[in-house]
This record gives sequence, C-alpha cells and structure tokens, in this order.
Amino acid sequence: MDEIKSLIEQQGTAFTDFKTRTDDEIKSLGRALDEISKKMNRPFAGASSFSRDDMEMKSRLADFIKSGDMSLFEKKALTTAGDSGVVVPQQLASEIVSLQQKYSPLRNVCRVVPIETLASNYTQPVNTGGTDSGWVGETDARPATNTPNLESVAFPDGEVYANLPVSAWFEEDAQVANWLIQEIAKEFSRKEGAAFISGTGTKQPKGILSYATAATDDDTRDYGTIQYVASGSASAITPDGLVDLLYTLRPEYRANATWLCNSKTLAAIRKLKDGDGNSMWQPALSQGQPQLLLGYPLLECNDWPDIAANAFPLAVGDFNSAYYILDRTQTLLRDPFTAKPNVLFYARKRVSGALVDSSAVKLLKIAA
Repeated sequence: MDEIKSLIEQQGTAFTDFKTRTDDEIKSLGRALDEISKKMNRPFAGASSFSRDDMEMKSRLADFIKSGDMSLFEKKALTTAGDSGVVVPQQLASEIVSLQQKYSPLRNVCRVVPIETLASNYTQPVNTGGTDSGWVGETDARPATNTPNLESVAFPDGEVYANLPVSAWFEEDAQVANWLIQEIAKEFSRKEGAAFISGTGTKQPKGILSYATAATDDDTRDYGTIQYVASGSASAITPDGLVDLLYTLRPEYRANATWLCNSKTLAAIRKLKDGDGNSMWQPALSQGQPQLLLGYPLLECNDWPDIAANAFPLAVGDFNSAYYILDRTQTLLRDPFTAKPNVLFYARKRVSGALVDSSAVKLLKIAA
C-alpha cells in the first residue's frame, strides 16, 4: 500500500510540474502573439488602413528584405522574377502608385494602361479622319466612300530603376520595408514626371513637349504635331491669351479639359483679372476639389517650364485622350554580395508614354 501511495504521489507531482510548464509555455506564447499583433496593427507611414492580406504581404516583404528567402512568397503563389527578385505584390504596388500620383501629377489626368508585353509591341491605332458618307434615295446606288486614315502610335521601351544600398546592420535592426517602398516610389515618380513632359523617347517615355508644335488648326496640322497659341505678350501670360487657348480645343475635348502649369506660372495667373476686375483663377470650392481657371480644373506640375520668351509654360487639354502611360510589373531584387558590407535593393519598373491624340491638348507660347 505504501508503494502504491508513493507512486500516486509521484504521478501527482509529475502532473503538477507538467501543468506548470505547460501554463508557462502558453503564457509565453500568448505574450509573443500579443507582441506580433501589436506590430502588425502598427500603422505604416503614409498609409491609413490595410486589410489582413495587405499586412501579410508587408510582413512577407519585410522578411524577404532581411533574409532574401524566396519561399516566403511561394506559399502565396506569387510570381518570382528570377535572380532572387520578386514581383512587387499588387497591394504594395498600389501604395507605390499612390505616391507616384502625388509626385507625378500627370498620372492623375493621363490614361494609365497596364501591359504584359513590350511597350513597342503595344498597338494603339488612331483615327485621324478621312471617313466619308453621302446622301442617297431609296433606290440609288451606294458607291464606296472613303475609309478612315489610321496612324499607329510608337511607344518607346525603357525602364526606371533605383539601386539603394542599405547597411546590413540597419537592415537587420530596423523596419525598412515601408521606407524602401516610399523612397523607391518617390524616385520613380520624379523621374517619370519629368519624362512624361520632356522625355526624349529613347529608353524613356516621349514627353508632351518633345513633339513638334505649330500654330495651324486641327484640320490642317499634321498628326503628332501640337497646336500652340501665342500669349499676346513677348514676356507674360495675358487674359486674352488664356481665353484664346481654351477655345482652340474642340468642345468634346474641352468638356474634360484640365490646365497644367508649375507653381511660378500659377502665381502669375492668380494675379490676372478680366475686363470687369474679376480674378480669372478661382479657389477650390471644397476640400478635395481642384482649383479652377476659367471654370476648368488646374493641376500644378512643377516639371512644366517657367514663363520665358518662346517657352510653353501652360497647357490645357483632355489629357486622358491625349497621352497614354504604359505600366509593366515592378520587381525588387535583394543583393547581399555586390556591395559588402551593404545590401543592395534594386527595384525596376518598365514604363512608357507617348502622345496619342495631338488634337486633345493645346499649348500657350510666350510670344506677341
């Protein structure tokens, strides 16, 4: 009996020890989960809210940035880009796009087209007129009429990139994922913003101001040439010049028109008055609404030229019809070998842009 009693007491003690250890492990796990939850719920800079998938993608990207472990993405069946690169997930790409729209205003008004091919292979036919028709009676013959004149838009191939060195210690100790995303987005958008306006079209978008210009009207001007209107002064913008410029746009384009200029030009425009002493510029009617010029939205774009003799400091048009931006997938490569003791994060994005409808935009030229 004593042996049985001793055995029972030993089993009871063992169970008590097991329960104590288990309780301690559960409490430790609970604290760890609470800490993870706090980190996952911590807001990221520049963002207001994220879904569970968004947070998971950010967590996976942060882990990839620290370790380069591609298997982190294989569980989500995400595409890899080869050479230890990953395709930036859509949730993160949308955050980059948001910053690009802030730093590259043309993205807010031009047509953005996602593509899965070379930009030079993207086909965008444009009807430049020539279609004919005629009146006939019930039994009259129907001779052939003229067919449309079609032009093909050439989109250049090129990519924008950023190659950021980060200290290995900093990478290990800091939450760098969101910082990298934002810095890359800012750099991309600054490069793009300038290229959409003045890009050469060689390995980069062809900017609006890189196309030929002429004073001739739409009916007689060659396709791909943008019409300009003289400001009426060799050194300044005039009220009459603004009115003349706006009404060179056809009504179908004017209905969706937006003005573009930089901050210095905007300051000059805000001082202009009409014949009755009223300001030609109007502030936004409510928060989130655009400022207006002659009743049409005005967008500040500081890559646009300043006021100067023979310059084009102001444009107006239906930019959604006028200019197309072609976007391809973005990729991120982690390189811990090339630049020791730093780790390089190489991001790239293929982007193109070209003028599609040269009648949909007009330029103001500083000239008498």
